[in-house]
Amino acid sequence: MTKKELGQYRSLCDEILELETAIKENTEHSTVRGSDAEYPYLSHPMQVSGVQSTTDNQNTLIKVRKLKLKKQEIESFIDSIEDSLTRRIFRLRFIEGKNWREVSANIGGGNSEEAVRKRVCRYLS
Repeated sequence: MTKKELGQYRSLCDEILELETAIKENTEHSTVRGSDAEYPYLSHPMQVSGVQSTTDNQNTLIKVRKLKLKKQEIESFIDSIEDSLTRRIFRLRFIEGKNWREVSANIGGGNSEEAVRKRVCRYLS
């Protein structure tokens, strides 16, 4: 995993949200009549919804799946870091999007901005 890939995390989240919003806007809703599966088979209205199967919609759904996989890959990478302090630094910096000063302040223990930045660089090399 590279620093560049990790730095993409917040943008991936935003892009997923944007694409999911576009999908919701393309979702069609309708009401149909149906009946219960068991006796007395009473008829009642049922809501159905779905996205039209167009090339654009299919491509958007595929893109969302790929972005979610990349997002999960980054989360798994960070979760796999054994050292608690290093894992916290990665989570604060890349998942929560804090700057180095905020990361340093959050972890405390006299760790300077430079110290937390170096710890990330050392871990990735």
